[in-house]
Amino acid sequence: MNSPSPEDRLLDELLRELHQGPDEAFIQQLEAAVDAEPLSPAKVRRKTSRFYQRAGIAAALTLTVGTAIWWAVISNSKLSPSLAPRSEPNLVRSNLNEEIKHPKEYLPPSLHDLSLQPSAPPPPLPASDFADLKYDEPTPIAPPSDLAANGIGTGHGGGTGSGAGTGSGAGSRDATGNPFGMVSPDRQPRARIVPPADDLTATERNSTTYKELRARELIGRDQYERILDQFWRSTQDSPLSTFSIDVDTASYSNIRRMIQEGRPVPADAVRVEECINAFRYSYPQPGGDAPFAVGATISTCPWAPSHQLVRIALKGREVENANRPASNLVFLIDVSGSMQSPDKLPLLKQSLMTLVDQLDERDHVAIVVYAGSEGVALPSTALDSTGREAVANALAKLEAGGSTNGGAGIQRAYDLATEQKIDGGVNRVILATDGDFNVGITGKESLVDLVKSRAQSGVYLTVLGFGTGNLNDAMMDSITRDGNGNYFYLDSAREAKKVLLQNLSGTLVTIAKDVKIQVEFNPAKVGRYRLIGYANRVLRNEDFNNDAVDAGDIGAGHTVTAFYELQSPELIAATDDLKYQTKPSVGQNPSASSDEWLTVKLRYKHPDGDVSRKIEFPLSGEAKPIIDTDPDFKFATAVALFGMKLRDRPDTRSVSWSWIRDFAQTGLGKDSNEERSEFVELIKTLMKSGSPKLPAPADVIRDR
Repeated sequence: MNSPSPEDRLLDELLRELHQGPDEAFIQQLEAAVDAEPLSPAKVRRKTSRFYQRAGIAAALTLTVGTAIWWAVISNSKLSPSLAPRSEPNLVRSNLNEEIKHPKEYLPPSLHDLSLQPSAPPPPLPASDFADLKYDEPTPIAPPSDLAANGIGTGHGGGTGSGAGTGSGAGSRDATGNPFGMVSPDRQPRARIVPPADDLTATERNSTTYKELRARELIGRDQYERILDQFWRSTQDSPLSTFSIDVDTASYSNIRRMIQEGRPVPADAVRVEECINAFRYSYPQPGGDAPFAVGATISTCPWAPSHQLVRIALKGREVENANRPASNLVFLIDVSGSMQSPDKLPLLKQSLMTLVDQLDERDHVAIVVYAGSEGVALPSTALDSTGREAVANALAKLEAGGSTNGGAGIQRAYDLATEQKIDGGVNRVILATDGDFNVGITGKESLVDLVKSRAQSGVYLTVLGFGTGNLNDAMMDSITRDGNGNYFYLDSAREAKKVLLQNLSGTLVTIAKDVKIQVEFNPAKVGRYRLIGYANRVLRNEDFNNDAVDAGDIGAGHTVTAFYELQSPELIAATDDLKYQTKPSVGQNPSASSDEWLTVKLRYKHPDGDVSRKIEFPLSGEAKPIIDTDPDFKFATAVALFGMKLRDRPDTRSVSWSWIRDFAQTGLGKDSNEERSEFVELIKTLMKSGSPKLPAPADVIRDR
């Protein structure tokens, strides 16, 4: 047998190399064509030339196909750890460590506190006799898709963004690149931020990196408005502090749900004033026809014993259910597809029936539903025995499905409430939703304008928030804050009974509107001050006397608490004399030399009035030791500390969760509904879930 020619051997090698490629048929045709024609010496030269041309094409094709296959294999192994061969676990682990070198740079402040790798604690202080904490792994969830292909960007709203331009450098932006922390309502698929647990070893699943990334994933797509804590202000430069009251409690019940489920608490989900005002306090009742009573108390500050803590307390007039005005209520119910889970529409139905059971023949209820379009499920119906049954049947028929045309639903509900308006009665739209408005009038400003204009005509708004995963807390808080409404988050049937049964009159009956507080500080006694909470309720000082500026409303029986932290002038470092102006002197005004710390001024309007009334009184006397204050003061202080620590305030890092737990127990008081005891248990749950232990402060309270 003759040996093959060099051309034949080269062609055979190329054919073997491309045997498994996508162009195998083309190569076979090429081989058949070459073998079919006899080669004469004259044709050899022509065929050789054609052969090299075809061989060059085949070689180029080989390189292209081989490169594509190689790149696909490498990409799959790097970008999706779940696709990596099980025989190469080191590749997955190495890639995880390379992609996420500094996970804390992407996390909101509260997640640092809930991680397993706390920052360096302050110098040890006495009384550090607390046992070490144990940490539990978060509940596993289904992860989204590829990490390396999309990057990570965490916004203040708690959203996670993917795609070009996010990555580690976009940590201060939200899922859409919005620097203000308001996550877009557009629902785009999220990138995988954590590899599947099955692809990691037990050691890796328990690692700090993995748990912190899982913590971010557990936050989901809930949307929160960015909160900037109030900073210290000099009394010389800013003697006045003005803010609107807030009776909402949504933040606390939402936080409670997250802690009980083992989820991390985003810092922007924590509105400290709503945590404090979620509890009832035994403040003095108002006298005469006054809508509420107001007072102030000063004590030493538990987290900074050289500072003072001032509590301003309001108590609304109680209105018994039998004495409340007749009600014209419109239930505006979200039945979109996002409301399918058990903690949404099913709990919503149960909660509204709790409210209906407290109403009587004086009251009327209508039901408007909205999803892709709005509709009237029940016209305004008197709640006699027949009407009560009609409401129950209408609620029972509701099912979730479709997109969310919230704007059209709100407009229809307000129209219905206006048509059936009761003069001198309670006229209110009760919106029950997860806040996921994605069709219709979705702009926050448009919704706020609508709610505000209808409130001026005497129809008010209550928002009941439900569920998690895509809770639009930012939207619901904003439209109620700016539109004269109130906002509650119902995480359980128990919370529904509290809001809609035990506090029914407070939820429905407004006793004063546009309530503003302004505090003037005495520079002889107060060098600096800061307001705790109310970050989104601060007003300009000139707004206090401007009746055209809206503020918060207070319902029957509601209590409102606000804290100021004070620092005496002696603790403020001195500065050089000014060259171009004279420093303001203290003591020229006779009032400055008195023992008054501050003066509280308050303005409010009657629910049907347009002209405000003013209350004014001073606070004087020595600051009490915190341990000698009443149980309400102690407990409210513990809740304030709880909120500030969840927000990772630097001045609370030296205070341990154990200390807050023990201090809250000193303020339990009667606790007839055991809500304060539940708060203590909540702190215990938080400690078990992985909160780092910090040294207890010295010389704060005398007895544990």
